[in-house]
Amino acid sequence: MAHNVIVPKLGTNMTEATIIRWIKSEGDQVSTGEPIVEVETDKALFEVESEFQGVLLRQLAEPDDSVSVAIPIAVIGSKDEDLTAHLSEIEEAKRNLQSGQRHALQSHNNWYADRPPGSSETDSRTFEPVPVGTRAPATPAARNLARKLGIDLQSVAQTVGSDRIIEKEDVERATKTIPLAIFGAGLGAAQVLDLVRFSHEFRVVALVDDDESLWGTSIRGCPVLGINDLRKSIENGDIRALTVSIHSNARKPVFERLRERFPDVPFPALVHPNAYLGYGVVLGEGVLVESGSTIGTDTILGEGVIIDTGVTVSHHCDIGRFCHLAPGCVISGNVRIHDNTVVMAGAVVNNTSTIGRNVVVTPGSVVTYDIVEDNVIMHGNPARVTGKSRRV
Repeated sequence: MAHNVIVPKLGTNMTEATIIRWIKSEGDQVSTGEPIVEVETDKALFEVESEFQGVLLRQLAEPDDSVSVAIPIAVIGSKDEDLTAHLSEIEEAKRNLQSGQRHALQSHNNWYADRPPGSSETDSRTFEPVPVGTRAPATPAARNLARKLGIDLQSVAQTVGSDRIIEKEDVERATKTIPLAIFGAGLGAAQVLDLVRFSHEFRVVALVDDDESLWGTSIRGCPVLGINDLRKSIENGDIRALTVSIHSNARKPVFERLRERFPDVPFPALVHPNAYLGYGVVLGEGVLVESGSTIGTDTILGEGVIIDTGVTVSHHCDIGRFCHLAPGCVISGNVRIHDNTVVMAGAVVNNTSTIGRNVVVTPGSVVTYDIVEDNVIMHGNPARVTGKSRRV
């Protein structure tokens, strides 16, 4: 029976890799766990290992080719096996991938164009940003009070939601909240907006981004500012807290750049109300804890950590600065993960394990012992070091 070799996905935004060299040639015998090909991404250089035993029947890419992480790059099976039907299935998978990419592109375009999810512009690769100034639905009393107090109704709408009209009481509540800006106007900002809209302490008044084409537009009712306008708003007192929405490897340098430029502005930890925090949990500045996650007792989350949706972190864990625990991963009790490591979706880290800095634990992998080496990729069940990470 033929089996596919696929490049493992090492990061949230990783979509492709480049073939560097084939370690095995067509016709070579391959054992389970044996390296087949060396590939490179912007974040890592690593070897892809076989998950099957057999003969390398077909290489489906050449050195220097860019390949999708979701499409087979080789086929392993029995000697003289007929691959006609199997290769047809791979071609069908490529067509299905293009359909899936259209969905991702649609979500991307709908967000920037401030269109609702499910909009019909599925194939457009361009968007027209929505200008600032869209009128938020509010009662006359709410609008008059907001005008008197200098409250932006769009920022109030972020906490009220789109399913009802802003009332006078909502404006009064907004006077007791701290105006906050989100740096990073991409799709990650949608997740942060979801966190803050339930907050009784903060309200989002702006998005901030380095992309000049977004400046002066509005996304989800929030004006998009550049860094100079952010500075002016902070000096005027219109923005008094910051958070970073970026989930990728760029999160750490962006966070540190903002901290250096605005040393007196707080970066609050933000926790979704549907997350559970046990007794004694310590949250560093800039932490994001998203919906459905569980943080066990006496766990420490360092500065800038992201706990994504549905993550479980058990008791007495120590998660280092700028680590990212992706959706559905499980961190067992008394685990130490050093700074800037990402544990990808569905991965598991066994109790009392220690993981080094700048490590990538690939989706679905299971870490069963200490890996204190820095800047490595861990893949498989049980997870083993398979390459070098370029997280910094």
